[in-house]
Amino acid sequence: MEVLLLDFDGTMTRRDTTRILVFSLLRQRPWRVFLVLAPLIRLALGGREQQVQTAKDRCVGLLLAGLSDAQAEPALQRYRAVVSPLIRETLLELVKDRHAAGQTIVVVTASAEDAVRHAISHLPVQVLGTRFRSHQGRFTGELEGQGCYGTAKVPFIHAWADQQRATAQYVEAWSDSLSDWPMMQLAAKRVWICRESLVARVREKDPEGKVVVVS
Repeated sequence: MEVLLLDFDGTMTRRDTTRILVFSLLRQRPWRVFLVLAPLIRLALGGREQQVQTAKDRCVGLLLAGLSDAQAEPALQRYRAVVSPLIRETLLELVKDRHAAGQTIVVVTASAEDAVRHAISHLPVQVLGTRFRSHQGRFTGELEGQGCYGTAKVPFIHAWADQQRATAQYVEAWSDSLSDWPMMQLAAKRVWICRESLVARVREKDPEGKVVVVS
């Protein structure tokens, strides 16, 4: 089974989408902004990627807490409406072409798995991402296991592969971030989407990888 691995935010999409999810959830219960002030400030200030990702997960978890799947649906619909136009046309064509060629496309994302799956449910892909725990039909606000970020993407992929009937052969992987280097190393061919300012760092890390420069 030939498998194409794709990152989502910044790779399939032209920008980060977790912030879109956060504000979609806030529209539903705006008073909960007071619960997420600290992680929102961290997102505004930026910082190390891991710190920013932790703040994103914290925001999403706190805003999901107490909701059932049905109650979260309006926020996911808003998220999909905003995210759909952000998907790169070149990646849409890639997905369609590779699916037609018989490859299995797996989107591996640090973002909330349910939200990303909702946003690209019209595409022939499978989604692995950060999962949020539910208890008695409602989100608790906590992560289910580890977030699907950086080195953690690899065990997510291996766990998925173990459930498949055929042996996975990772023919290609795409990402916009060097934090995905562990995932990218699984693939025979690697494609990096990045701005001109990051090209030198990417080429230093992966001289054999292909670089696609975007503005």
